[in-house]
Amino acid sequence: MTTIFARIRAVYPQLGDSSKKVADYLIKHGASTAQLSLQELAANSGASTATVSRFANQLGFKNYSQFRWELSNVPATDGPLRTREVLDSDTPKEVANKIQTATTESLNETFSLLTNEQLAKAVDILNQANQIAFFGLGSSNIVAQEAFHTFLRTPKKILYNADYHINLMLASRMNSQDVAILISHTGNDTDLLYLAQVLEERNVPIITITSYANSPVTKFSKINFLSISQDNKYRSEALLSVTSQIAITNTLYMLVDQHFPQEADQIVDNINQGLAEKHP
Repeated sequence: MTTIFARIRAVYPQLGDSSKKVADYLIKHGASTAQLSLQELAANSGASTATVSRFANQLGFKNYSQFRWELSNVPATDGPLRTREVLDSDTPKEVANKIQTATTESLNETFSLLTNEQLAKAVDILNQANQIAFFGLGSSNIVAQEAFHTFLRTPKKILYNADYHINLMLASRMNSQDVAILISHTGNDTDLLYLAQVLEERNVPIITITSYANSPVTKFSKINFLSISQDNKYRSEALLSVTSQIAITNTLYMLVDQHFPQEADQIVDNINQGLAEKHP
């Protein structure tokens, strides 16, 4: 899967009507559009040249030439996610295969957007933090709990609670020496945004994991990781994004663990010993 189409998918919900025309044209015609000039893409998509230039900027490119160059390096067979719809007539094995395809494509797109610079910056913040707190609502709460469970194997002090009001209390006790990881598919839940506001007022560095690059919660974050997912008939986009979210938190865990190899190994040994004594 290609980074450029993952970017288009990530910003699509926040695009204006004119920019969506450009996005729709690119999605439909794929990498073959790399041969088009700015004026040609504008004419073919029914948008203005200013809109096309702005669209390239929204994807993170300095100008249309840079956007076109990257598009020219996309294999012609590549494109946005193409998960096949689950049909009522599908056999159990066909349903399983389609879920596998959707999951694999989501993970490929998610990891294609990760950069060394982004990961290194996040891990530096995590390694220096006195406390790491995980916050998530709805299905993302499951991811926060899983991340809490995983990060307990590191020497860092980890915070998590399923109750929203307790989360507000935890957030109000944090400071600039801590770090909060906010996980949300849409990133626009009012409760989550209020939690982010509380953290910001306490000068707590925030890392976000969302499915949309320009979602409201990203305005509070130092770093935002995109968890790419695609909707289908029987599995919502939000549920599929859980897989990508967990993949990101697991990556961050491994990078933190890599920084404290001896301490982490000792913690894991202690955990295993404690579990073995309870469940021989």
